[in-house]
Amino acid sequence: MPSTDVDKLAALIKQKRDILFASWRQQVRALPSAQGLDAPTLNDHVPELIDELAIALRSGSDQTIPEAISDGSPPAHGLQRLQDGFGGLGCGDAVPT
Repeated sequence: MPSTDVDKLAALIKQKRDILFASWRQQVRALPSAQGLDAPTLNDHVPELIDELAIALRSGSDQTIPEAISDGSPPAHGLQRLQDGFGGLGCGDAVPT
């Protein structure tokens, strides 16, 4: 993807951050394992992850996005979810499709 397209995608993600987050929250709330979660637990690190995604896209680095954000929200999110009891083979259940 040419850098101008990547920059446009990063800008769109930043611009639509709240809509993306609301849509994600609505889809996750429909999962049986998430129905009893309070808002802070449900939200977790997702807003930061959206911001980090836009930053990683804008960086122009040769790294993959997972490499670029490996010290950010994904490890913190995984640890928090493990502490909340979403560990093991069922942890993928918390990811909307």
